[in-house]
Amino acid sequence: MHIPLSVRTPARYLGREVNLPAKTVRPGILRVVLAFADVYEVGMSHIGLKILYHILNGQEEVLCERVFAPWTDMAHHLRRKGAPLVSLETQTPLNTFDMVGFSLQYEMSYPTLLAMLEMGGIPLKSEERGARHPFVLAGGPCAVNPEPLAPFIDAFVIGDGERAILEIAETLRRAKASGAPREKTLESLAEIAGVYVPAFFDARYDAAGRPTRIIPLKGRGPVRRRIEKGISGLPFPTREVVPIIRAVHDRYAVEIARGCLQGCRFCQAGFIYRPYRERDQAEVLHLLKGGLAETGYGECSFLSLSAGDYSRIPALLDRTVSRNLSDRTSISLPSLRVTSLTRDMIGQIQSIRKTGFTLAPEAGTQRLRDVINKKIDEGEIFRTVETIFSAGWHLVKLYFMIGLPTETQEDVEGIVVLATRIWRMARKISPKNEVTVSVSTFVPKPHTPFQWCQMTPLQEVQRKQEYLRSHLRRRGLRVKWHDARLSYWEGVLSRGGRPLSAFLEGVARAGAYLDGWTDQFRHDTWEAVAKGFEASVVTSGLEAWDRDAVLPWDMVETGVRKTYLWEEYQRALDAALSPPCPVREGCRRCGVCDPERGISVKLSEGEETISSSLVSSRMVPERVQEVGAVFQATYLKVGAARYLGHLDAARALIMAARRARLPLAFSKGFHPAPKVRFSDPIPLGMESLCESVAFTLTRMVDPGAIKKAMNAALPPGLRLRRARCAPLKKPEEFDNFKIYRYLCMLEASGEKDSAEVLGRIERIRKGEMNTIQVPAKKGPVTVTLSDCFRIETFKTGLPWSRFYARVGNLPRGVRLLPLLTILFAGVVSPESGLRVIKLRGVADFNTGNEPHE
Repeated sequence: MHIPLSVRTPARYLGREVNLPAKTVRPGILRVVLAFADVYEVGMSHIGLKILYHILNGQEEVLCERVFAPWTDMAHHLRRKGAPLVSLETQTPLNTFDMVGFSLQYEMSYPTLLAMLEMGGIPLKSEERGARHPFVLAGGPCAVNPEPLAPFIDAFVIGDGERAILEIAETLRRAKASGAPREKTLESLAEIAGVYVPAFFDARYDAAGRPTRIIPLKGRGPVRRRIEKGISGLPFPTREVVPIIRAVHDRYAVEIARGCLQGCRFCQAGFIYRPYRERDQAEVLHLLKGGLAETGYGECSFLSLSAGDYSRIPALLDRTVSRNLSDRTSISLPSLRVTSLTRDMIGQIQSIRKTGFTLAPEAGTQRLRDVINKKIDEGEIFRTVETIFSAGWHLVKLYFMIGLPTETQEDVEGIVVLATRIWRMARKISPKNEVTVSVSTFVPKPHTPFQWCQMTPLQEVQRKQEYLRSHLRRRGLRVKWHDARLSYWEGVLSRGGRPLSAFLEGVARAGAYLDGWTDQFRHDTWEAVAKGFEASVVTSGLEAWDRDAVLPWDMVETGVRKTYLWEEYQRALDAALSPPCPVREGCRRCGVCDPERGISVKLSEGEETISSSLVSSRMVPERVQEVGAVFQATYLKVGAARYLGHLDAARALIMAARRARLPLAFSKGFHPAPKVRFSDPIPLGMESLCESVAFTLTRMVDPGAIKKAMNAALPPGLRLRRARCAPLKKPEEFDNFKIYRYLCMLEASGEKDSAEVLGRIERIRKGEMNTIQVPAKKGPVTVTLSDCFRIETFKTGLPWSRFYARVGNLPRGVRLLPLLTILFAGVVSPESGLRVIKLRGVADFNTGNEPHE
């Protein structure tokens, strides 16, 4: 796939990351592509995708690749060129795979999913696919209401996927080997626990778009969610693929627990991931040790719906801090309940680097927090916030929701009161302190106690937002909003049924794409398409449901009894709290736990299982570092690496240094970072043989060994050429050249264009093309070539002509690549027909020609 330099972040489409599995295509192998209906840096932050990719590529008879949604400019480029959407690893069109597996994380990505199928050359509807088309599967949290996507997806995976994906892969591999008909293969998939095949269910709806009956065909019953008995021992990657650009969550993450004990009534994840299961502490430490060593990340994260509820979190944090202190690997706990955050935990996190704290009161009054079963009071909130700010943090983020069931104006006013009191406390401790309030709109999701609720109308949500906006105006108090219209359509899709699929297809065909991004969301497009349907068909899911109503998602059983959810709903209406899940075995309160099947709450095993190699400390007392050396290197940035921006190239080099165990020195303060210096950045698209980097170290190292180790950990196109290590007292300074020598290569489409290139080179050398106008941000800039651009030697031919040029100080706002594009406009394509390689610095602009390099 050709990648134009003009697209936003072109490195998204490279692949070629560090730690790619070494597998090749061969006859008979099952070819799978895991698809994520969002851009690369979002998808590469998703731990589920990483786990499944690791599991599938661990199978000898399976080759797994990845594909992400191209940004709008790249999608337009593909359509304009008539080029298909292809996988990252082998650039294979999606329609040639045996299976395409989508991860469903957000309902607003559904139009993007349909667009990816279309760009990949796959018929949108299952019934239109034949023997030569791949099977399209989907899983993830949104799959618990599969119906809006039912006509487009061959099979859904409901629940935990670690073992289910292996059974699916084996079923498809056997079907491929035997040449089984498509329907027969679907029948085999439907026999796998946790797999829902929409074609085998007859969902009947009335004229208003509400289900009346859901009839399983061929003797099948409801699909029960796949539940792993425990997560300890399940496959989890340490040698995971390192994103070639910075991901949204750019760190090594370990899932320490799945599920939640608390039972917050608004939280779909808290119900569909039951029961609560912890990963053994010894396994967490083992994964963390291997993952950080194999990736080079400078931050790690403990993933859980509530990391503070992990039964051994104090010991885990203590041991992790002890291991991470010397190389300043910070720790992120992205999900913390207010009551689980202790002063000791704050101190442990602070000992390495101060990361942010996000607290979620969710509601502004105690009554409404009781309704949603959020078991915290204002006293606990204030004590936690005071502890955080007193420990030296300067920012706390607070999450609230509006539109919750039974919410009144008093509850909305309570958000203002609570946020303002927290802000006053913060500013009293220090005038530097700030509070960020994030307000989202509640969507009552399937398989929760609030699934029977009506969603708050859009106009009412917008009125409440305006009230908060006008009353939360303080210096140091920042308010963020989630677009209420996005939440409205999220509610339509998450609560809708199978008739909604026609509307969804219409939205996709009308151009909706990447609508989860605020700057890409087009509310008018969705509204215009909706006008072509009966209003009740589109919005029926937003209304309240009776207790005995058939719900669109009733063919899916999560394990939590529907009667239990209704009981919790009634308790919510009474503002009555329910206790957390008991950790004892044998609880049958909600219906998920089944001791006979081994499904119950699982806590981490005891301390005796932890080996000494996992708890040995590399702590540097009182942050004292001996700074005694500098490691300097010249590196190449060529080939595919020309698509990397300077910051992403710098990130790759720092991560490679960590993997090579370079003894880095760090800056001081709250956010210590490696002491590293780079030569001036080169423009995106330019290549170079003479970039420089210098790492400050705590001791001398063998430069040859470090060079070899770093090169093994760098993506293609980035390579250290020369390296040296010297005492810090006398480091070699970077060459401070103002003039550089370049190799410029121009691709012409034929003899006529080649002759034109030669003619222009001659005119530049003779001074006949000496003054040109170059567009710049502040208006056209006049460039006198004889002052800053001199062609030394050249050679023309087909398809490439090349010349060596000496380039001095160009006028402000002028870059070499755009300058060359103007000089050779009309005969060379700026996208693919121009390559520029920075060779080395030279002392004088006017000295004679030098030999080729």
